[in-house]
Amino acid sequence: MDKDWASALPIRYFAWALPIVLLCRACPERWRKPLLALTGAAAIAHLFSPSIAAALTISSLLLHVSIARRVRVGVEGPPWAGVAVASVLFYFIYGSIFLRYGGDYILPEDVFKVFLLVVFAKKSIYYLWESSSGRMRPPELVDSLVYFLAVPFLTETSPVFAFSHVTESYGRKRASHALTDGARTTAWALAHTLLFMGLHRLHAGIARRILVPGTVATAVVLCEIYLSHYLRTYGAHQLGVGVARALGYDIRDNFVRPLTAPSYAEYWRRWNVHMREMVLGICFYPVLLRLTRAAPDRPRRNAIAAACAAFLGHAALNALYVFALVRPGAWRLLGRGLFLLALYEASQFALVGISLLLEGETTPAERSRRSALSTAAGIASTFLLRAASLPVIRAALRPHRGSVWPVGPWSMAAQ
Repeated sequence: MDKDWASALPIRYFAWALPIVLLCRACPERWRKPLLALTGAAAIAHLFSPSIAAALTISSLLLHVSIARRVRVGVEGPPWAGVAVASVLFYFIYGSIFLRYGGDYILPEDVFKVFLLVVFAKKSIYYLWESSSGRMRPPELVDSLVYFLAVPFLTETSPVFAFSHVTESYGRKRASHALTDGARTTAWALAHTLLFMGLHRLHAGIARRILVPGTVATAVVLCEIYLSHYLRTYGAHQLGVGVARALGYDIRDNFVRPLTAPSYAEYWRRWNVHMREMVLGICFYPVLLRLTRAAPDRPRRNAIAAACAAFLGHAALNALYVFALVRPGAWRLLGRGLFLLALYEASQFALVGISLLLEGETTPAERSRRSALSTAAGIASTFLLRAASLPVIRAALRPHRGSVWPVGPWSMAAQ
């Protein structure tokens, strides 16, 4: 991925978002949502291509029509047919039309098209699931178009909000409070993006100063890469949250100080909160409920099985990126990417499981009385474990780049 483009896209996005916020706040209330949907389609056409904007608009209309009918007539059960059709559509049609490949891998300038399409696919799955679970009221067309197309929900690796959360959060705060809250969130997100840009400029210098390859040198580079990943992800996600708040949507934060998490389980409670809610809602709770009804005397086994289902669901959503980044038919690279993705998810399942078992041996009161040294050790170990596992998922999304672990301390910078 081109680092200059990775740094510039949030800035270009903000350049679009600021006049949209001012325009929507200046127009009458009844025109704000239609204007949001229209300007979102225009932003997609400008930042990506008019054909992608047209395709996503048509797909949004089709999803709304099918779901609105299901909700109004009270059709129950998961819409598996819709999920299957959407998957085939994205992989075989959208991929072949909009994505360009250099050999077996996506061209660098099209990587962010993958992010846009996969985020749209995730929102489609979440939208379909909410319609089948009874969490969604009959949707208005303008709300569906805002959810799929509006600028607040289009940042590069955008958090995938629940449709119900987006619609129910609108208008909770007074306009002045919403603007202040949105401006504060946006400024903090842009500060993270600028720190990310500065850290990348220092990256090569840090690598050149480490003259002796070894464990400590590799750990330094891995920690720097993880910190860079956090800054970029936080900046992209929270930028969308801030713009949404400025437009009147009281969206929850997507991160809750994950770098200070004292355990690995606590880290996953704080990282990418909206994605976690999606996976728990679709995979964990339905499986846990069904198993508990079938075998109420085996709570631990039921919880482990439900956790397995959640990590499998998380892996399936991440696999969308692997399928899109690798040219259709490049089975060797695709298999390698999926294998590394499975390895990553298995490692996360093991780390979270061990962390939960350790948490289960202490009470909340005992954890609250932990010494500062013990808390610092937990934060440091969680940070290092996350830094060590990140190269696996990076390699899964870049299966053409060779080995997962760097031979020398700075060869990871090439990834």
